Amino acid sequence: MKKLLLLLMIVPMIGFGQMNDGEYSYSNSEITLEISMFNYGEDISIVIINNLSAEKIQGDGYWHSINMNGVDEDYDGPDGFYEFQTSDCGYDFDATNSNKIILSQFGCENGREDKTYILYSK
Repeated sequence: MKKLLLLLMIVPMIGFGQMNDGEYSYSNSEITLEISMFNYGEDISIVIINNLSAEKIQGDGYWHSINMNGVDEDYDGPDGFYEFQTSDCGYDFDATNSNKIILSQFGCENGREDKTYILYSK
């Protein structure tokens, strides 16, 4: 019985901030991010559409869990974030707000600068 109670206490903590399987779309005037979630929100496939040039970039990624043993005692953030890679850049975002995400672009090999996009659900 104690094991069942412990399991019931741990399960709700797993995946805080993780999204459910399905299709999601977020955008602003510059880009649209289309996300396909699968494997219980652990894996993602994405398409980034440049709303000005219609260029499409594809990538794949996963849910990255934060090691909660390594954070400060007063840490109040998410326990993970999504990260993915395209052929040119790395990206990450957290999913704690279902209406808005902050997408970070970094480490680009094509001359694009590191950049942050604020995107809203469609």
